[in-house]
Formats: sequence, structure tokens, C-alpha cells
Amino acid sequence: MGAPAKAEPLYSRALSMQTETFGEGDESLIDTLSDQGSMYQELEKYGDAVTSFEKALAICKTVGASADDMKVKVLSRLEDCYRQDNNLDRAIEINQEGRTLIEKQESPDQKLLSDKLNDLALLYKQKEDFANSEKYLKEAMSVIEKAYGRDSKENSIFMNNLARLYSENDMPDKAADLYKSVIDIRSKVFGARSLPVAAAMRNYASVLRDLNQVDDAKKLNREAASIEKGVQQ
Repeated sequence: MGAPAKAEPLYSRALSMQTETFGEGDESLIDTLSDQGSMYQELEKYGDAVTSFEKALAICKTVGASADDMKVKVLSRLEDCYRQDNNLDRAIEINQEGRTLIEKQESPDQKLLSDKLNDLALLYKQKEDFANSEKYLKEAMSVIEKAYGRDSKENSIFMNNLARLYSENDMPDKAADLYKSVIDIRSKVFGARSLPVAAAMRNYASVLRDLNQVDDAKKLNREAASIEKGVQQ
């Protein structure tokens, strides 16, 4: 029996003790319920996981605005649970609820907001909804650029995701421009002869092949192999 299964009765016992000591709706139960939900998710008991997360959210709502940060975290776990269970429409609804909470804060966490937009784009990608996936990846990039700058490591992650989306939807010309930018950014952040740069070069080479620029693709792959060999030595 694995560790999550062994933990199941322990969470039940902990919740029983906390409830007896502090009361059924006490704020102290939020973390335990949320962790219990993640445990059920790992066991693929999605219905039980949702129940635990929803109980945690109900307590967050009774506590009020002071628990908003915790509520965002629980919503993120619940969203991931629905995504893993392939209930994508519900995951999208939960994502919206989380983003609304972040946006209404006095000083919204721009990194967290951009991550939620990226998550939303990936949910739409999983639904094979190209237009919305592209839309929210671009929104994620816009938010993170304002906070960290266009040439930031954070922006290169979303840029890479958008390039992959274009590549997978037969738009190699758009993907190529983005992959080239990813190489430039990663070179500044990690160094010109780093593994992240080599990975971006291989992605760029792949779309160059799709554009019939075979010689340039071969050159990039050779350069990527040289970097990888140098790092391994």
C-alpha cells in the first residue's frame, strides 16, 4: 500500500481532532482539508478530493477576505483536480473564480495572475480550442511583460508555450519567430551555451524543417548537440 493510501486514515483522524478542538468551521481546518483533497487526487479518488476542497473553500468564505490568499491556493488545487479528471469546463470555471479573487486585490500578484492565464490557456488547449488558448497565452505574456519585461525568464516560458501551440497547429512561421526570441532571452538569462538554450534551438530547428529551411535546421541541431556535449563533460 502506497504512502497516500496510508495517509488517508491519518487525515480523517486529524480532522476529527481539529473539529472537536476548534469547531467545524474553524480556519485551522483549511490546510488539512486541502491536503486531504490532494491526497485523494493522488489516489485518483476525484469525487472525494472535490468534497475536501469544497469544504475548505466553504470555510474560506465564512472567514472572509482575510482568507482570500488561502482560497486562491485551494481553488488552484481544485482546478488541477478537475483538469486531471478531464472535467475541463468545470476547471475553467474554477480558474475564472481564482483570477477574479486575484484581480480584486489591492496589489494583485502579477506573476500569479499570469500563471492563472497560462493555466487557462492550457485548459483550452486540452479542449482543442486554439483561439482561446492563443488568446489567454497572449494575455499571460502581456501581464508578465509589464511586470518583469519582455526579455524576462518568466516571459520566455509563456512565449515558448505559445510557440509550441503554433507549431502544433501548423503555423511554423509564427512559431519560428517566437522560438528565435526564446533563444535570445535564454541566452541572456542562462548563458549562450546552456541546456535551456540548446532545447530552444532544437525546437527552432524543428519548425525550420517545416519551413523547408533544412540547412539552417541542421546547423542549429549541430550547435545544440555541441552545447549538450559541453555541459555533460
